Amino acid sequence: MTDFGLSEFRNKIGGYQGIKEGEKNLLIKGSANYLAPEVIQGKEVSFEVDWWALGVMAYLFIYEEFPFDGETQEQVHDKILMN
Repeated sequence: MTDFGLSEFRNKIGGYQGIKEGEKNLLIKGSANYLAPEVIQGKEVSFEVDWWALGVMAYLFIYEEFPFDGETQEQVHDKILMN
């Protein structure tokens, strides 16, 4: 197992850089293919996002492909948010 919180990246979401909260930019943590919709939307999250990532991993092990995939991170995020 791995802790997906170890990888951090900034990404354009909805046309702006990162998620702004007051004066600071928040980092989105995790790999694009494993992110739960709540994380992408910048909502407060809990342990449920870990279950989401585990489900993505299980899908990947069974079908040998990601359930939500795309050529760019934005495409991956869009597909996750559509479901």
